[in-house]
Amino acid sequence: MRNIKTLSLMTLLTLGTLAGAVTSSSNDYDSATVTNQTTALGSFGRTLTFDVSTGEVTLDSAAVNGSLRPGETYVVTIPVTNTTDRAITLSLAAVSVTEGSGSVASTVTGEAVTLQAGASGALTISITMAGADVVEATTSVSVSYSVNGAASY
Repeated sequence: MRNIKTLSLMTLLTLGTLAGAVTSSSNDYDSATVTNQTTALGSFGRTLTFDVSTGEVTLDSAAVNGSLRPGETYVVTIPVTNTTDRAITLSLAAVSVTEGSGSVASTVTGEAVTLQAGASGALTISITMAGADVVEATTSVSVSYSVNGAASY
């Protein structure tokens, strides 16, 4: 009885490895061919996507009536979220002062951010205002920017 169980198990294991096998066709005495076989490699993930929220500036408590002050540096924080199924790197591009450029001494773009699938982070732009002798009173300052994203393999 034990030999029959062993033989049955061996037969199942041998036949199990042949499941899905295709028998070749003989070409002649010394050769054979199997044609038109297909193997699934997998599928690609979704296209790269991300969300960018409106940039925000937090003014310190010393600001008068929420106004910018000459010579101060302000940081624009731009929240970003990876909505892709893989890690991506986001970076700022084409940063420019679109309004009130005469009152801005410099802009510095923060470093790129790498986010895992579904993660959130922030990009930054530091803007330093010109001195009191240059700033134009009642001028508003606006900054425009683009965000580029690339897969991080």
